[in-house]
Amino acid sequence: SLSSSEQEVKKGMEGLKKEVEELRKLMQEAEMESSKEGQEFMKAVEQTDADKNMQNMTDALKQQQKQQAASEGKTSESKLAQMLDNMQQQLMAMTGGQDDKVKKEMRMAIEDANVLSEKQEELIRKAAETSPNSLSAREMATTQQDLVSACAGLKKRITELAQATPFIASELQMLINQATQSMELATDGFAARKSGQAIRSQRDAMVDLNKVSLRLMESLDKQKQCDKGGNCNKNISKLESLCNKQNKLNQQTKSQCNNPSFNPSSMSQKAREGLKRLAGEQGAIRKSLQELADEFGQSRQVLGRLEDIAREMKKVEEDLADGEVGPETTERQLRIYSRMLQASRSLQRKDFTNQRKAKTATEQLFAVPPSLPAELLNDRTKLEDRLRRYLGDGYPPQYEEQIKAYFKALLKVESQRNDLQQGGTTK
Repeated sequence: SLSSSEQEVKKGMEGLKKEVEELRKLMQEAEMESSKEGQEFMKAVEQTDADKNMQNMTDALKQQQKQQAASEGKTSESKLAQMLDNMQQQLMAMTGGQDDKVKKEMRMAIEDANVLSEKQEELIRKAAETSPNSLSAREMATTQQDLVSACAGLKKRITELAQATPFIASELQMLINQATQSMELATDGFAARKSGQAIRSQRDAMVDLNKVSLRLMESLDKQKQCDKGGNCNKNISKLESLCNKQNKLNQQTKSQCNNPSFNPSSMSQKAREGLKRLAGEQGAIRKSLQELADEFGQSRQVLGRLEDIAREMKKVEEDLADGEVGPETTERQLRIYSRMLQASRSLQRKDFTNQRKAKTATEQLFAVPPSLPAELLNDRTKLEDRLRRYLGDGYPPQYEEQIKAYFKALLKVESQRNDLQQGGTTK
């Protein structure tokens, strides 16, 4: 029964080779056939003969020659691992220029968060001036719903960034989810003509969006530091070494579980000791990963990601020590390895160097802002009215003190000017 499954694997390999043929045509059309990395990427697939071992394994299985089938399968697996390693190396070499793209996407995400925050703040002002029973309340609900849709776009952008760089903190997803939920509560509040409740939810959403912007700016700063050869350059080799160790441990665990004599419900003492040994190796990898996480210092985005992986390792370690292993354990180990590879690839940079590049200073042109309009200080009553209106808009307490200080300064300037005019002195 296994021979048919192996035959399907062989067909998948043949399909992969056909896809590479299509890729070669596309590269020729794009005038990229001279790319050395691209050629090596395609050769890694075209030159492997793992499919021959797959066919040999299929034939051996049909003839019930288990030992020969297992040998051919291991050879095929080794060749596939080598092929994949070559493909990954060439892919990283080709995509080294993606760094600038990631930083550009980060800047766009920051801009989106700031724009959403500004629109939310503007909507709060309008809501404070709108009567709960007016038709405008319905319009407010519609406008707020539009912001919810825009927030979903920002969430998608952040999710894509998290896959491209390790410097996107998991906290960002939580913040954007909270902002979206607050916006939806505000929409429901306006629909139910509960403007007070809606405005509170709007303010919560604005606060979370501001936090998103701040966290994204921190992520962009860490990405720039990584490009300059900071912690990334120092710790990449350590992370790659841990990736290799985890992959080796995964293979050992899988081999143990696939052993025909392995039975979780009635394991021999030798089998239990073998699993405990694997648990010890998993624990050693976990401790090394935690030490590496500490070396990243204040880069809490990378720190958080590595700590998440370490928690997954802890679960595998406990399962192995308790003898509670099975497909779930091997799948968890595979996820751990995949996440470690993703973190390692994200930290890879082609332009790590300690060399400095000289630049010639350029003249920076800037526009002098216009002076304040004269009518702004003409009327004390208008200033007092504006102060009362702003304080009545229901801004947070920390803003009220700033507003009072601002108008107090304006009133003081006007009072001094009036005193000078009354004394017959002009300035």
